[in-house]
Amino acid sequence: MINGPDMVFAHTLGSGGPDLELTLIAGALAVLGIVFFFQKAVKPAVSIGLLVVSIGAGAFAFAMGGDGEPVSSEDASITILSPADGATVPANEPVEITYEIDPGGLPSDQLGDMHVYVDGELDSMQMTDVLEVELEP
Repeated sequence: MINGPDMVFAHTLGSGGPDLELTLIAGALAVLGIVFFFQKAVKPAVSIGLLVVSIGAGAFAFAMGGDGEPVSSEDASITILSPADGATVPANEPVEITYEIDPGGLPSDQLGDMHVYVDGELDSMQMTDVLEVELEP
């Protein structure tokens, strides 16, 4: 079981997730609009339209963003159901990890995806009850 202050729930609204992706899309639209404008590849109205949409998307992303801090709970815990503690698993083959989350009083909309670290490095980020990882020997 993993619990306590070291466990944080990331990618909730305001700390990554949709507002981050929308900001990236807004930036890409702005760059596209500027490139089109200076290369005169399209009518100026198209470039201006892209810039207006990018400003709107950026403003919306800013409005829905929060303080950027992950949500945490002292009472939250994660229990790995399988494989069992101390089990031997095959190398270079998918291994299913099932787990259960006790959010410790946090609303369910505050939970995000599960980040799986293997040997201190991020292996995957998934939003399912059964995770699949492939381990090296």
